[in-house]
Amino acid sequence: MNLAVLVYVALAIFILGLVIKKLSLFFRDMGIYASGEPKARRIIAGITGSWGVLFSTKIFRALWVFIADVLLQLRILKQSFTRWAMHMLIFYGFMYLLVFHALAIFFANPDEAYLNPWLFLRNVAGVMVLVGLCIAFARRFIIKVPRLKTNGQDYYALGLVALIIVSGLVLEGSKMTSQRVFVDMVENWAGLSVEYDEIEVQGLEAYWSKYYGLKLPDVKAPFDEEMLTEGRHANETYCASCHVSNKWAPAGYVTAKILSPIAGPLDRANAPHILYWIHVLTCLLGLAYLPFSKMLHIFSTPASLV
Repeated sequence: MNLAVLVYVALAIFILGLVIKKLSLFFRDMGIYASGEPKARRIIAGITGSWGVLFSTKIFRALWVFIADVLLQLRILKQSFTRWAMHMLIFYGFMYLLVFHALAIFFANPDEAYLNPWLFLRNVAGVMVLVGLCIAFARRFIIKVPRLKTNGQDYYALGLVALIIVSGLVLEGSKMTSQRVFVDMVENWAGLSVEYDEIEVQGLEAYWSKYYGLKLPDVKAPFDEEMLTEGRHANETYCASCHVSNKWAPAGYVTAKILSPIAGPLDRANAPHILYWIHVLTCLLGLAYLPFSKMLHIFSTPASLV
C-alpha cells in the first residue's frame, strides 16, 4: 500500500470538498436579499468584500474577532464554561497533533519525534483531546443537555476523532512493548547486531525492559545490576541522542503497561504494523470526508465570524 498516494488522494478530496462547499455559498439562495441575485455578482461581491477587509482598517477588527472568537472562543465561554473547556481541549489538542505530529515533516524535525519536548507534548495533546471527547460524550449521552440534538454527523465526528486518538495511543503503547520494534531499532538505528554484539544488546534489553516498557519473554525482573549498567552505557552511546525515556510519554507508557500481559501475542501478530495502518487510514478518511461533514465548522465558523 503506497502511503504517499493515499495522502495525496485524501488531500485532493479535502481541497476539492472545500472549494465545492465554498462555491455553494454563492449558488444557494439564502433569504430575500440573495434571492435572484446573479451568481457572478455574488462571487465578485464576496471577493471584493474580503479584499476590502484585508486592505483597510477593518483588518484590525477582523484580527480581534479571530483572536477573541476563534482562538479564545470567548462567545462560547460566556454561554457555558464546560462547553468552552470541551472545545478548547479538542481544538488545541488536535491542532497540535495535526501540525507537530501528522505534519511534522513541514513544521518540526521528524528525527526528534522521540525527544523532548515533542514526545511529552504529543502525549499531553492526546490526553487533552481524550478529555474533551469525554466531556462531549457526557454532555450528549449522560447529562443530556437540553436542546442539544445528536444525529449521525455527531456520532461520526466523535467516533472518528476518538478512533484516531485511541488508535494512536494503543499504537504507541504496543511499540513500546514490541520485540520487533526493539530489534529494528537496535539493528537499523543503533547499528548493533543481535548476533555479534550480544553483550550490548542483552544489556539494552534489560535496560529497556526496566525503564522503557519493553516486554521480552526471556528478560524478566529482577534485573542483573551488571547487565543494567552495560545497558545504560549502551543506551547513552546509541539511543539517548534520539530517544528519551518512554516515561516522558505517560499516556503511552501506561498503555504499554496495560498491554504487557498480552505483549507477546500482539507482537507475533505484528500489532504495531496493523495499528499503524488503522491509525493512518482513519486519519486520511477523516481528512477526505471533513469538508462534507459537520466538522467543516473548524474552517467555516472562523471564516464566517471574521
